[in-house]
Amino acid sequence: MSELPAELAEKVVKGFRDVLSEAAREGIGDAHFEDLSLMIQEVIAEAMNEAADRVAEVARTLRSDAGRRELEL
Repeated sequence: MSELPAELAEKVVKGFRDVLSEAAREGIGDAHFEDLSLMIQEVIAEAMNEAADRVAEVARTLRSDAGRRELEL
């Protein structure tokens, strides 16, 4: 993933703002949009960490399997 969680979160918040009416945007206010952005960043970061853990587990499994196959030859 080439974009950082903050950049992705800002895109999501911007998209959300764009679908709201001006009155709704004003009613929500910038502070709440910033809170939303932080929440989205946290979720993205958690998902990236979980994906990294899965990749690490696959790498460990592949290394382990490769070692066993070499012994079988």
